[in-house]
Formats: sequence, C-alpha cells, structure tokens
Amino acid sequence: LKDSLINIGFTLIKNEEKYDGVVLRKLQENPDKYLVQGTRNNKTTKLEYFELTRDEILDGRDLVRKVISHRMKGNGSSARTQLLIKWETDKESWNSMPDIRKMFSTPPEAVMEYVLQHSLLGLKDCKWMKKFVGDSV
Repeated sequence: LKDSLINIGFTLIKNEEKYDGVVLRKLQENPDKYLVQGTRNNKTTKLEYFELTRDEILDGRDLVRKVISHRMKGNGSSARTQLLIKWETDKESWNSMPDIRKMFSTPPEAVMEYVLQHSLLGLKDCKWMKKFVGDSV
C-alpha cells in the first residue's frame, strides 16, 4: 500500500521561516514520523531536513484523491481555471488554480495528471505547473 504523503509538496513554516517542503520517506526508526526536505529560497537556496508527523505535515490541509472536473470562471484575460477536487476525506469542492498553488508547493499527482490529460497546461493560471511536468510523466 503506497503512503499518500510520500512525494507531496507543501508549504512548511518552521521557526518563522517559510520552506517549500517535500515528503521524502517514512522513517524506519520512528514510523510515526516522515523525513521532509525543506528548501528556503531567499537569496540563496538552502536545503534543510525535518522529521515531522502526519499531522504536522497536513496541518489542517487535506490530500487530493482525484480531480473530477474543471470549469472556467470569468471572461477573457480574467478567466480562472477551477478544479472540482475529491479530497481524501471524501469532501468535494471547487478550487481555483491560485488556491491550489497556495495549498501545495508542488502540484499533487492527481492534479497534474488531470491537467495533462485535459490539455490545461497552456492556460494562464496553470503555467506554474510546467516546471513539474518532467516529474510526473
């Protein structure tokens, strides 16, 4: 059974510093904790590693189970892509791309797969995901 936290990206705040965090693996010596790589990008990129519990990683966030549909909200250059997401908690909600980007520092696998399958990568508010395409195909 694949652990749903492995490889997710999220924004992590530790000691008042903001990091782009990625869950690397579950710790064998302490199965309640995960090894998380944090990248802090001020003027120089600095990698740090943290041991966090599932609750610390999720911190009120939920995981994406799948993307059900999408729609465009607004007209012309102000149009925004929204995805109907089914969460691990079985809740469903419409979420804009900017909101998804704020929730996750790297796009969840289900979001990336949906965007690629439905040729949404070229849309203005989906372009931030282009740098992650090599990781998902």
